[in-house]
Amino acid sequence: INAEYGGSSLNHPSLLGCMDPALDGVEPVEMEGVARGAIVKMSGLVTSPENNGRLGVVLSFDDAEERYIVRLLPGPQVASLSPANLTAVPLPAPECLWAPTDDWAEMLRMGPWASGEGAIKPVPELWNTHTPHACHCCKRGGFTGTPVRRCSGCKLVSYCSKDHQRLHWKIHKKVCGFFKQLQSTVEQDSPPNCAGSWSASRVDGYRMLRGIARQEGSNALETLHTCVLQLWALQPHCQVCFETGGNLVECPRCHCVGFCNLHSAGHESHDRTACDRYILWLSCYGMMSEQGNPLMMPSSTPLTQFEPAPANWFEYFAAKCDDFEPMVTSLLHMGPVCAMLTDGLTLPLTIVWALERYTHGSSSAESIEIHVVGADVSELACTNKYLEILNWLPGCRWLNMVLVSPNPV
Repeated sequence: INAEYGGSSLNHPSLLGCMDPALDGVEPVEMEGVARGAIVKMSGLVTSPENNGRLGVVLSFDDAEERYIVRLLPGPQVASLSPANLTAVPLPAPECLWAPTDDWAEMLRMGPWASGEGAIKPVPELWNTHTPHACHCCKRGGFTGTPVRRCSGCKLVSYCSKDHQRLHWKIHKKVCGFFKQLQSTVEQDSPPNCAGSWSASRVDGYRMLRGIARQEGSNALETLHTCVLQLWALQPHCQVCFETGGNLVECPRCHCVGFCNLHSAGHESHDRTACDRYILWLSCYGMMSEQGNPLMMPSSTPLTQFEPAPANWFEYFAAKCDDFEPMVTSLLHMGPVCAMLTDGLTLPLTIVWALERYTHGSSSAESIEIHVVGADVSELACTNKYLEILNWLPGCRWLNMVLVSPNPV
């Protein structure tokens, strides 16, 4: 059911930009009867030629004027357009909701995380994942122009300052020695030279690491956060030949991938779209560093009468684009803001979608109890996002969320 909403932008970020060249040459589709939420591409506009090629989402059809009311993407701008100026297109990636990367990245660089002004806070360990080329704690590095140094022991994790190294040492000290021993155990003379053998070697290495831990009589690997266990699987390596030794030349734009000296000119495997994905990924952590938590919140206003759950993110934001806190609404064109919102709202809207289709009478129920099986502690940190369920079920006055976790919280 989660697939209905196109999923989590944090886990699967891919930026295409609102002027998607892949949609050029799409065959026109008969516009008559196009439903609310359909995605259209504009062309032949004379009074506003800057919008030609731009995408929009259909809000309604004006029978009197015989024109479509379309919200332009990204942003809140609404236009009344003739069917002759619109072409129905396949549903694009959700990332078309926000502006191209280079537009919002400059604004992000003016904030405290990227500019280095003030105290730089670490990303909470609850949300942290391993970033091979950036500081483990705050995610600053080449992208923000911040020098980082690798741990002299395992050489797998980097830090921007001694303060952040000391802060992380209470966790890293449990495994640094294991990783260092593993580095000396794995044969370095024949590094993996393709994606398949690279993946296999990572699995073999992790098994070896667990064996080393058992020999030492330690349960350190059993109690660590996922991001620590990612250190070996996501260690810095050349994107072309998968070599891990020596100095790597980082991509000059995203600074999230590296190339050995032989392949320092780059490779087609790291194209512009992949580069944008990494920038979005890193920028989400930058905003978490500034705020302390991901930006996950419900919209502000409940519906006054029942409406079907939106079919996709374009339809959702067509209805709710202006219905968040003013500061959030003004920043919806930024990739990290929109990505984190969609990441947080995926589960609540999936629940609404499922209730409508599989539960009789849910639209008029006054109280609902929902059990989330397999929840982790991060669900407790952002429980307010479930208020979005109440926003789409106007008859419901009481919502009881039961979070069932396989592990003690």
